[in-house]
Amino acid sequence: MIEIIHHSADAADAQRLRQQLPQTEAQATLVLLTAAAADDAQVLAQLERALDEGRRILPLLTEGVSLPALIEHLEPLAPDDAAGLARRLAENEGALPLRVHTPALRSTNRRSAQVILVFVVIMFLAALYGIGVLGIQAPQEEYDQTVTQVVATRNAFIEAALPRSTEDAVVFAATVERAATALQPLLAATATARAGG
Repeated sequence: MIEIIHHSADAADAQRLRQQLPQTEAQATLVLLTAAAADDAQVLAQLERALDEGRRILPLLTEGVSLPALIEHLEPLAPDDAAGLARRLAENEGALPLRVHTPALRSTNRRSAQVILVFVVIMFLAALYGIGVLGIQAPQEEYDQTVTQVVATRNAFIEAALPRSTEDAVVFAATVERAATALQPLLAATATARAGG
């Protein structure tokens, strides 16, 4: 279905345009922008509603009139360009409309951001209360066991990698380079401490 948004003073032009429209299954909203329509609050409100509903907009622009800011990214057609209108309706059939930041969409986005912010603040305050007042902490015993396992694993790797003979000492620099980056300084420091001790 093709809808035509127009000013009441342009009703005759809109009716004539409707009669000239090609037979098509295309879904679109034509916006007849004349000098009267360009500054009309009701026409702009209908345009905003069409944009909010995600309808496909095709602006028909009379000479001397500029596009409203909300649709200035669209390429307008002249109202009497029947061939161009038919081509545009056919070539863009099924195309997804661009999402435009209308006042209603911006208001919805602001409300969503406020709800998320309130939720984040509540969670933050609940966490502070839990830690500061209720004394909730990570389980210390479980943490200690995990750290002990990590240290034991690291120490076992270092012990296995330390040089045991003169031949091992010769290739020790290559052994250090092949070790994980985090372990390289520990491996070198342990070997140095053992050699000095």
